[in-house]
Amino acid sequence: MRTAVLRRPRHSRPADVAALRNNLEDVLPAFKKRFPQYAVFDLDAVRIERFGLNADFIERHRLSWIDGLIRGSGEDLGDPNHDKHREHDVQDYIRRFGKRRVEADALVTRPQAGRDLCERAILEYINPDGIARYERARQEKRQEMRQALDQLLSAL
Repeated sequence: MRTAVLRRPRHSRPADVAALRNNLEDVLPAFKKRFPQYAVFDLDAVRIERFGLNADFIERHRLSWIDGLIRGSGEDLGDPNHDKHREHDVQDYIRRFGKRRVEADALVTRPQAGRDLCERAILEYINPDGIARYERARQEKRQEMRQALDQLLSAL
């Protein structure tokens, strides 16, 4: 099975993953139309895995916590009146970390740490030999383009 990987935070809820998959299903026809080479792309081969900030990473890189569990909708998961406040994963998160969070944009203050985090995740799925072959092929094409450009310029 060929796998494309999308990463989501560890505390992603099954409903969030399902919503992401539904969104991908919605855009897939347009994607296939725009990129015909992917006409046989099978969304069932897409595996959604965890990728993101975790408590160890946050502490190690001294990222700033933000008080509250306010979501993008403006609703606060820390509020006992919120529909999802009593769900197991929300309560587990609150027990472990309190009513606080760290946004991914906190990585702006630690750009190299963010790059390293992303690179490690990507390299789990990429063969280093493939990267080397790509780099060699790219260098060859660049050389060909330089030679063709030199020939064109010398003909002027």
